Amino acid sequence: MPYEKSKKNKTTEQKNNTNDVDFYREVNKVKNTHYATNNWIKSLENFRKKQGCDEKIEEINNVEKLDQQLAEFIASMKQKNGEEYATSSVKAAVAALYRYLNKNSIIKHVNIYDTNIFTILSEIVSGKIKYLSNLGYGEANGSDGLSFKEIQQILFHKFMDGSTPKRLLRRVFFHNAIILGLREGEHSSIEANNFKKRKDGGFDVYIYHSKTNQRGLSNDREKAEILIIPNQAEVINDYESYFAKRPVLADKQFYLQEYDEEKALQTGVWYKNSHIGEARLKGFMRDICRLTEIDLTNHKMTNHGGRKTMIQGLQNTGISHDQIRLQSRHKTEKGLEPYELSRIGKQADMISKMMMEIYGSKINLGNAYETDVENVKNGESSKSNINIVQNKINEPQGNYDFTIAREVMQVSKPLNESNVNKKASLPLQTSDKNLLEIFIQPEQFFSLMQSGSLTNFNVKINVMSDSHNK
Repeated sequence: MPYEKSKKNKTTEQKNNTNDVDFYREVNKVKNTHYATNNWIKSLENFRKKQGCDEKIEEINNVEKLDQQLAEFIASMKQKNGEEYATSSVKAAVAALYRYLNKNSIIKHVNIYDTNIFTILSEIVSGKIKYLSNLGYGEANGSDGLSFKEIQQILFHKFMDGSTPKRLLRRVFFHNAIILGLREGEHSSIEANNFKKRKDGGFDVYIYHSKTNQRGLSNDREKAEILIIPNQAEVINDYESYFAKRPVLADKQFYLQEYDEEKALQTGVWYKNSHIGEARLKGFMRDICRLTEIDLTNHKMTNHGGRKTMIQGLQNTGISHDQIRLQSRHKTEKGLEPYELSRIGKQADMISKMMMEIYGSKINLGNAYETDVENVKNGESSKSNINIVQNKINEPQGNYDFTIAREVMQVSKPLNESNVNKKASLPLQTSDKNLLEIFIQPEQFFSLMQSGSLTNFNVKINVMSDSHNK
């Protein structure tokens, strides 16, 4: 069970340091921010060393020289694999340089955001952000969330059944991730005594210090943020089991190192007194997904993905944004936006309704998205959609053998047989007034006929020659 925090648990070292100025300065540090700042400064100094610079960046006493060197670093910075950084990383780098130099530079109160003084740097940063945005590096590329189906696949997997120290540890971590929606760094800082039993059998979880509640001089909020775990029997049993197996003298951190399975099952002692380090903890969500056979192809999964999973799950159940923010602890709508479900589905539904009014028939957007085929035109590989639109049009007066739809099917590039068979076969049906006209290249004709896509169609096929295209 969670234990109450007591002054007796404080170490002698902490007691001796409480009168030390450096102790409180260290407590005031935002750990992740400090870590990120040090990483960017290390990258800067490595770059300057290659340029033949001897003194450290904070030792430069000339503003023009500092402006030039910072600009050169931003202009040249790339990832270790040679890829460009995202625009958000460029902004993060500048923010880190500002924090470090404002505190450490021999130029007092230096402000690299002052565009009148750091003119070269400001021009380089703005230019690079515009350049990267045009290349698509301005799009957010955060961690992905999990669907309800994937969540169930994880929870019902044998490696998550709670029957061994590792399996129980993974299970309570997963609960913390998708129910509490903890930020990545909060998994490291959360403590066992943050969990307080509710009268209804659930838990109140107190977050005393967070990204949006630093509780320093400039923050007048004095109360901890409280998250709720309702009394759902299976979930509560997992937490109770984990708390019961924690040693009495264990570290205050929530996640403890486990003993190997054989020893634990023999002795009944599952966990050590020592907590799990940050480096190992950072990979927990990704490891859980791999162990439970979640397909991570083209998916970025980190511990922060649990937070996105919680928000998108609440959104899927129809919870309003204001209510979601009670659990996510976002202070603004803008802060919540990157975690929300993609708006592409809503956009597709909206434009589908408009097209139904114009063209007079329902559009199957799901099929349309699944009909991308690989094509080659002028020797260059590209992606293209087979656009299939059924138009129900009144027959015109006169002696016509067929009715021409505005655009029923257009295949603009050659198709290979395998792609047609795999992706272009759609269960389309027509009535007497739904007539299909296809404009197609000779080399496409045989593949399309073999695919079976035109079963039960009234169809006119126009085989176009090269001269027709020209």
